[in-house]
Amino acid sequence: MNKIIIYDCEIIKCLPSLQKKLEPNFMYCQGWNDFCNMGISVIAFQVLEDLQDVNNRFYYFTNPNNLIPYTFEKLNDFLDSTFFVIGFNTKKFDDKLMRANGMKIKTNYDLLEEIRRAGYGSPQWKHQPKHWNYTLEAIARANGMSKTGSGDLAPQLWQQGKHQMVVDYCLNDVKLTNQILKLGLSGQLIDPNTGKYLTLKTLF
Repeated sequence: MNKIIIYDCEIIKCLPSLQKKLEPNFMYCQGWNDFCNMGISVIAFQVLEDLQDVNNRFYYFTNPNNLIPYTFEKLNDFLDSTFFVIGFNTKKFDDKLMRANGMKIKTNYDLLEEIRRAGYGSPQWKHQPKHWNYTLEAIARANGMSKTGSGDLAPQLWQQGKHQMVVDYCLNDVKLTNQILKLGLSGQLIDPNTGKYLTLKTLF
């Protein structure tokens, strides 16, 4: 049996925007590459065997750790096991965020990269056709699913003390990643840009 983990992270500090002024009531990091200063609010994940989980159980770790009786240290111990790691844009963002915070994880299968590869032949954003959109929200909507929030607003909600909203949002993103992955592996994933079905590369 192949042990699989699907995961996602949310950050504590807001990301500055060139289009909007910084709001004085919120803490900000320096930008998209400032992984050491973003902080991690939530790590959500699902553990599977060969993409099957009869209990449909999801897990999460938070900081501060008074929301649930786990700590990031326990997650790090957990990740030392041999897992096939899956995420959405985790190679470019979540993996780097985790490593900057001392956690050992490396994505084996980045769903965003594989969707791009199936959609236009390259995993790179720079090769993406103009005006095409492969955000998790766009892909989910095209396939009859929906996100429960926004990654841009999650740090604000966390700083406002609305921790459970951020936890629920992060858990839902993991669920969406799992559902979209299964559609893509079966050739039933609808491309949000063309309306055609995509077939993704197999996992192993």
